[in-house]
Amino acid sequence: MPANSPDADSDSVQGKMVCSACIGDGYLRQEVERSGAEECCDYCENDGKCWNVGVLADRIEKAFEQHFERTPENPDALEEAMSHDPDSSYGWERRGVESKYAITDAVSISELLAEDIREILSDRHYDRHAAEANEEQEFDPEAYYEEKKSTGAEYQEAWAKFEKCVREESRYFAPVVQATRVSTAE
Repeated sequence: MPANSPDADSDSVQGKMVCSACIGDGYLRQEVERSGAEECCDYCENDGKCWNVGVLADRIEKAFEQHFERTPENPDALEEAMSHDPDSSYGWERRGVESKYAITDAVSISELLAEDIREILSDRHYDRHAAEANEEQEFDPEAYYEEKKSTGAEYQEAWAKFEKCVREESRYFAPVVQATRVSTAE
């Protein structure tokens, strides 16, 4: 079986239970407290409000899609040229942190729990063709992640829409202008 191919181990990990006390992120901890079931935690072995690890993996997967990106495993052409320039002291280093540690840091959980979640997510994103070509995949143990940088594009787009509305539509009664005026007045 190729490295990282999905297997039954991931299914058994998804069935483990994790309690709210094992989750450092305040929002997720409150969610587990609110909607979890009274169970014995497989990580700290205490009874408490618990979620199935697969459910926690779902939440973390969504957060990573929105707020994190996998960093390139190799330098781009410019970085490669700079690293070979004898007059440059540039040395390429991959940005971010390994996937397990990115999960650990993002949710404030133990490395053991983060590794279980990483395994689940790696199996979900497994691509046989990429694995056969030895290409790095999402949530591989060697994959690195960093937080996405905000480009401000969403604010620029909203501002452009607002300007167009003011110039070309009703200046005082356009819904976009009214919504903007109300939201800034609060």
